[in-house]
Amino acid sequence: TMSPVEMYQRILEDELEILVDLCGYAGTSVVAEIMATRSLLQRHVMETTTDTCGDDGSNNNNDGDDGDVPSVRFPMHVSYMGFPGSIGSSKVWDYSVFDPIVVPPDHDHNTSMSNQHHNIRRHYKEALIFMPHCYFVNSHKSVIGGKGDGIMLTNDDERRKLRVRYGLDPEAFVYCCHSRPDKIDPTTFRCWMRALSRVRSEYFSRVNDKNESGYPQMRAPPVLWLLRSGEEMERNLRDLVRTEFGQDMEEAMVFADVAERNEHLRRLGCADVFLDTPSYNAHTLGCDALYMGVPMISLLRGFKNADTIGECEGERFADADLVEESTNENIISGKEHLGEHRLIATDKLASRVGASLLAAVGIANDLVFPNMDGYEKAMVRCVT
Repeated sequence: TMSPVEMYQRILEDELEILVDLCGYAGTSVVAEIMATRSLLQRHVMETTTDTCGDDGSNNNNDGDDGDVPSVRFPMHVSYMGFPGSIGSSKVWDYSVFDPIVVPPDHDHNTSMSNQHHNIRRHYKEALIFMPHCYFVNSHKSVIGGKGDGIMLTNDDERRKLRVRYGLDPEAFVYCCHSRPDKIDPTTFRCWMRALSRVRSEYFSRVNDKNESGYPQMRAPPVLWLLRSGEEMERNLRDLVRTEFGQDMEEAMVFADVAERNEHLRRLGCADVFLDTPSYNAHTLGCDALYMGVPMISLLRGFKNADTIGECEGERFADADLVEESTNENIISGKEHLGEHRLIATDKLASRVGASLLAAVGIANDLVFPNMDGYEKAMVRCVT
């Protein structure tokens, strides 16, 4: 096995001009370690040059040869699509590739965001390269062959049958989040359940009153479709919902098992809307949902042009910035609800990718919201 120094020496021998790190740095990274070797080798070359040449740069060799010390041409280093952040040094990466939403310029009046509370660029030592739309790329060509490939749902009847297979009512409005459960923070989950409780209450009220007006898309109680991650995860969420939202709301949750990629994509087509996780957005999964024709609701602090969307006067929704919440530990243990005040921040790149994806397909102004109040209202409006 070659050491990082030996690998970089091979790179120099091959005369590569640009190295692109697709892994990023998250504590351990062989690629980043190899790239960091450049600085060591550059220093070694400078020391060799100083020993061979005089202080004025003249050649001190007395062998009659007037050739200069051989120059070493080091490649340029670029970070792209790896760990979403800066490595904190310009000696490892020369450039990082982003877009104006995930890393907004300090003074840019052409974007639809207010940057006064972020100043994200100050954290980056690398020079930044901005893609015109979205820095995040993905391809489904490896699994999507085209018409008749069995992945894209072609009609409503096929969609209904697939819903039954996954335990979903064929007529229900399905809110979906198949992101990793660790991305779902307590504030976001409670926001989802409040919106879901509201629309389900409206449905049952309409059924009891035999009133067909108000929510024409609701022909069955709406549900929240989540990805299962072990029995404990499901049990904890069910305990929380029973404690805070009532026994009936437990029926509003449907869980799906982890599936291989083709099945994962196909079943996404059963959802009506995908719910992004504000603290750590859906990246690849966000691309999957949009590719399968499922719209996604996301949060981005400071995002403009969404302030008037989702108005529901007279209703009580989450406060725009502060949400009182209890911890799962207190709920499950039966302790008194003490509550915490939590603000979901979106000042890190990982929490800004959802808005970037939606902007790239031209629907950010309709589906990206500057606070959880707007996010929650949008969930309700989805079924109106």
